[in-house]
Amino acid sequence: MLADPSVCVGAAGVPVSNPPKPSKEQNGTRKAQVVKILGEGAFGEVKLVVDPRNPMCCVALKCIDLRKFQNNTEALNQFKKEAYLQRLLSTKECDNMIRYIGMRVETEGGLNELQIYLEYADGGELFDQIEPDVGMPPVKAQWYFRQLLNGLRHIHSMGVVHRDIKPENLLLTGQDVLKISDFGMATVFRHSDRERMLNATCGTLPYASPQVIKGLY
Repeated sequence: MLADPSVCVGAAGVPVSNPPKPSKEQNGTRKAQVVKILGEGAFGEVKLVVDPRNPMCCVALKCIDLRKFQNNTEALNQFKKEAYLQRLLSTKECDNMIRYIGMRVETEGGLNELQIYLEYADGGELFDQIEPDVGMPPVKAQWYFRQLLNGLRHIHSMGVVHRDIKPENLLLTGQDVLKISDFGMATVFRHSDRERMLNATCGTLPYASPQVIKGLY
């Protein structure tokens, strides 16, 4: 079944107000319909799926094959941490971050798959808007940069640091709204008003900050 999105997003990645709630009977039988594969990685796939009973409900489904990592406790904990942080960040509204919708483990048909339902942004990656050796018009770059700062302000206000900001992890909607995505490298730097120093070198080297490269931030 499709996770209960209290927020349901349409084909353009725009929240649909008051989406119809499924009955208990529908909850037990309804399956998400895969439209296409949005991306693939070592962890698994990201799929575009819709609810057959509500075609305007269109979400991104991150599928992680847990069988590949059954002997890798560190990786399993990292997947759970990523989902937890996205859920935490989605407890407060922010237009410039991919919204967490729900999570479940699928075991039917011999699967052992962690499924994370996320808001779908249909405008592709910011990377695709950057012309090689040219960039983009300053006004357009400033528009995106202001949105990026707004998203980062929200993330940092919740005591979380992303640690892998790059054009490939910045998605766009059809309305040109920038959304920060992929929290696989994110971690908590502040909890209960107490901050901690971080020293892990991570992320994507060409985009990493000097502090991350030095391992002290």
